[in-house]
Amino acid sequence: MTDKQYNLCVDNFSDNILRFLVKNLKDRQEAEDILQDVFLKLWEKHKEVDNDKVKAYLFKAAYNTMINTINHNKLIDNIEIKDTVTINAQNAHSDIRDILSDALNLLSSLQKASLLLRDYEGYSYNEIGQILNITEENVKINIFRARQKMKKYIGSIDNII
Repeated sequence: MTDKQYNLCVDNFSDNILRFLVKNLKDRQEAEDILQDVFLKLWEKHKEVDNDKVKAYLFKAAYNTMINTINHNKLIDNIEIKDTVTINAQNAHSDIRDILSDALNLLSSLQKASLLLRDYEGYSYNEIGQILNITEENVKINIFRARQKMKKYIGSIDNII
């Protein structure tokens, strides 16, 4: 990868990676720090990284750095998910984004990352598996379970409106 290709990668992929990190971390400053680390790692290895696979490399590096940061800072300590969550008219959220954000927060970090990479970033199951270091079957299982948890949390569309 040339210096010019590196600069194009920064321009083309930094917004998508930042959005992915912010959605997972809920901390923009922490996400920006990780994004900077990811592009520093790419710069250090820019001569070794194949330009055709740079996007997957960046997302994989971002995911791994994010997980290391979470573990290091102990931001997540045994998240417990309630078996049943009900929404009624009295406590229903007024904003669909809030509801979706709350539903995403119920997911494990692996389920959340799998779902966001698939539905938000448009990666294939195989690419997600490579990024997260899991099999394609595990990606499909994580996405299915994530959607089921979100569906259970959200319930009927009537609860939202």
